[in-house]
Amino acid sequence: MNFRMETITPSLAAEMLNGNTRNRRLRRSLVLQYAKDMSAGRWLETHQGIAINCDGTILDGQHRLAAIVESGVTQRMLVARGVPASSQVAMDDHARRSCADALTLDKGEEVSPSVVAIAKAVNELSAGTKLLTRGETSEAIDSLSPSLEFVDQFLLPKQRGVTSAAVWSAVCLAWFYVADLQRLQEFCIVLSGREMPASDSDKAAVVLREWLLRSGAKGGGAWRREAFKKTQRAIVAFMERHDIGKLYGTTTHYPWPLVDQVR
Repeated sequence: MNFRMETITPSLAAEMLNGNTRNRRLRRSLVLQYAKDMSAGRWLETHQGIAINCDGTILDGQHRLAAIVESGVTQRMLVARGVPASSQVAMDDHARRSCADALTLDKGEEVSPSVVAIAKAVNELSAGTKLLTRGETSEAIDSLSPSLEFVDQFLLPKQRGVTSAAVWSAVCLAWFYVADLQRLQEFCIVLSGREMPASDSDKAAVVLREWLLRSGAKGGGAWRREAFKKTQRAIVAFMERHDIGKLYGTTTHYPWPLVDQVR
């Protein structure tokens, strides 16, 4: 085997893909994620690249090559040539780093799976972006950093429905918009079950908590969207001290990306 850093243009990537005859099914969603990072200049050179057999068959790296074609952006990658076909069975057979693992290494401080889930939920449920690359996730976490620190204190212990990322992504956004953070903290305390509400003006948090506990086992995309909007509606009612008996999640009150926020 020989290894060399090579400059791979979109036309060269397409030519190399002609040898992609004995590989797993190409995952289009993964190609688009890679291509987004390449187009945005977030793609980084690593020791991982392309593995090619003696006869030109692609053994590893089909998604990277397809992303170069998709993005139209030339990349520098490590290319291993003369790799035995028998080696393919062992490729990608080791522990994959989670997004939280990768971001922890990149930022030099712990990034919890909860933080990653909330940042992704903000984008999915408010902006409609379901698939984020790791680079986009990192940028979202940086943008949401102060609000993520705020909600982190309320995430334990785990409670069905109540600790869903969909719920806390709504709180995360509210942090940027509400004028009274002390009042938002009171909402989170009641929602997390740490204290009983002081009056009927705090009832919105209780109504939301009870609904989450009842419906949390359902999960799924429809439930996440409903939980997100109901949480935002409950925050609005709580902040305005409205005594409500039922929640209707019909509108996104606190949008992302941030628009006319207080802080």
